[in-house]
Amino acid sequence: MDNFGRTGIEAWLGEALGSLTEGQMGAITGYADEVTRLFPDEVEDRAEWDAALSAAMQVMLRETSLTDLGRALDLARSAERVAMAAVQGGIIAASETGVPEMEIARQAGVNRQTVRRVLGK
Repeated sequence: MDNFGRTGIEAWLGEALGSLTEGQMGAITGYADEVTRLFPDEVEDRAEWDAALSAAMQVMLRETSLTDLGRALDLARSAERVAMAAVQGGIIAASETGVPEMEIARQAGVNRQTVRRVLGK
């Protein structure tokens, strides 16, 4: 995504392009440069890049606010804590049935140290 450029931005915007002023287009192009600095890998960072540029544009257009985005982040963090608690419960149950720690870690998508911490080791 190195220097997405105006043509790339226009393609990314699609139908929304027709509703933007030149000033807004200039701002979005600048946002894209900053977002690319934060998320430079075209493959690995694509979802984050899209989310960041979309949010920047939505804030600029007053379709959302930074407060709304912060609330969404709080909700996501809360959901992550709940999901981790569920994984911890699964780790406990798997360990009780004799599943080896390395296999538990692989299945749960965590490292062995996390498994050992959950199991109090």
